[in-house]
Amino acid sequence: MKALRKTVTNMLCLATVLFITSCASTNKVIKSKELAMIEIEKPILIITPLTNDVELDKMAKTLGTAFSAEIPKLINGQVVYAQNISSLEKTLNWDNLVKNGVINIQECITMAETVGCSSVFVCRIIEYKKYPPFRMVLNMMWIDVETGDILAKAYNNVDVMDFETEQKFATFSGHGPIKRVYEQFSYSSDLQHSAALSPKKFSHYVAAQSTQLMFSDLFEVEWYRFWNVL
Repeated sequence: MKALRKTVTNMLCLATVLFITSCASTNKVIKSKELAMIEIEKPILIITPLTNDVELDKMAKTLGTAFSAEIPKLINGQVVYAQNISSLEKTLNWDNLVKNGVINIQECITMAETVGCSSVFVCRIIEYKKYPPFRMVLNMMWIDVETGDILAKAYNNVDVMDFETEQKFATFSGHGPIKRVYEQFSYSSDLQHSAALSPKKFSHYVAAQSTQLMFSDLFEVEWYRFWNVL
């Protein structure tokens, strides 16, 4: 029994080390931290994630709703989700918000001005694999309305085939390393938590991780504190 406990302890330590030291496939640029620190105190518009694939419309709205839940955890100003504004309904489409393959910054600014927001957050879904193991690739921008400057922009490749991402997603889904080790030694046949197979849960994870990527340099916030680590 002591040997078993020692083995479990060692495995937990190894899982923790791997969890902490792993890295992600991301790229981010903050143009003006000073201006960004001012804008986090003011209203921000979140535009529904952009996709030209009509089959991904439902997922895009789910992702947008998740962003509207995650961004307020790091932004002090009012957060407005475009999908909830009826007057913006006709403008929330690919043809209006993407020109020549790139995000139409001026149109995003106009929408933000219409609803009284000082900045706007917009992302484009570049790629999405909707069956496990999930994968989503996003391009994101945070834009200042008054100047038209890009406060921050980021590329995020979230691939569950990556060991780091798999570990973090499992933990986010409530199936972290402690629970997996316990199940292994209790001979449970349910080694994969059902939440980790949910496209909706994956979209929420992507939103949480991407929010941290965009705003982490403004705050010292351990975003995984919101996870159910057990």
